[in-house]
Amino acid sequence: MPNSIVDALLAENISVELAHINQSFPSHYTSWIVHDLKPLNDYKCTIKAFDQYGRYGKESSPVIGRTLEPAPQKAPVIQRVKLQDDYNGYATYIDWSAIPLKIGSQEKDNKTKGKAKIKDRGYKIFIYISETAEKPIVLTLLESELQNPQKPSARIDGLKLMYYYTIK
Repeated sequence: MPNSIVDALLAENISVELAHINQSFPSHYTSWIVHDLKPLNDYKCTIKAFDQYGRYGKESSPVIGRTLEPAPQKAPVIQRVKLQDDYNGYATYIDWSAIPLKIGSQEKDNKTKGKAKIKDRGYKIFIYISETAEKPIVLTLLESELQNPQKPSARIDGLKLMYYYTIK
């Protein structure tokens, strides 16, 4: 059974163009970050040690991984903010434009017993209060929690009159 899309294509004798990335780093490093990988691509990584004369040791066993989809490229636009008198004080209603969210990555883990699961996706609302503007209150809304994902909205309780709030 193939470990990746690349292996499946190679098994069917379909040519696959692989990009080779060679990077050297000091021997005392035990981890390394590879930049500029493309989203939704399979990558195979191996490591070889070499000495000061350029002689290589044996290659490690390959590790195969797949990069995730990119983050949304557009920002939602806040379309309406409405303050309404409520039995507990005031409630703030906010509506914003929907942003197409990718279907999500599928990954296997022990909890799902090998079944694919879709990662959560949604919106984060950042509320900055004038006294603590450097540290926002963050409200996370998953797409599955929205009444209408095509017209997203939220109700924010607990905001007080005479305070300056910034909502992003």
